[in-house]
Amino acid sequence: MDTYAKNFKRNGINSNQDLVYFGKVEQNRYYTYKDLEVRKGLAKKGDKKPGEQVHVQVIVSRKDASNSIKLSPLNNSKGKNAAHSQKVGQFDRVAFKQATETLFDSMFGYEREVKESFNYANAMKNGSYEQKAEVWEQVKAAEQSISFEKQQGYSKGLLDVLLGNEGIYIAPVPEDLKRRKKKKKGYNRGI
Repeated sequence: MDTYAKNFKRNGINSNQDLVYFGKVEQNRYYTYKDLEVRKGLAKKGDKKPGEQVHVQVIVSRKDASNSIKLSPLNNSKGKNAAHSQKVGQFDRVAFKQATETLFDSMFGYEREVKESFNYANAMKNGSYEQKAEVWEQVKAAEQSISFEKQQGYSKGLLDVLLGNEGIYIAPVPEDLKRRKKKKKGYNRGI
């Protein structure tokens, strides 16, 4: 919430102490009419979803703690009109998402893969061709480093990270036992 407050770039909004917010930890998620399982008849609306569903819902007031400064994370002002930006703030959602991702990774010691990062998702959805190519180069470089570790016969799995073990030895697989992709046979209708 400190990162959220600082991202408004408003005088008087410096930390979570300047915000009015409420957070609630929930243990379950429930199916809605939008879920594929409900539409296919595999689950009913309102049923609990299986698996680990712990999440946090945070509600934030549109005004600060003194009830005098309006706050809106939907404001797209980038500071081109100084008077308008000073009045409504300059909340940058991209910078906020990147900052919270970095904060989460450092707090929990999480080593995020390139494909899990916000930069990757944002570039694939909204980026130009050059940005997408740059992100794909990062993905390829990461995959090559993982491939190198596997060739060395060492892989650090999730259990090793959690338990602090040194790693698991992975025996090399002979070439003749590796799966080969089958060619899909199609047909031409002659249209």
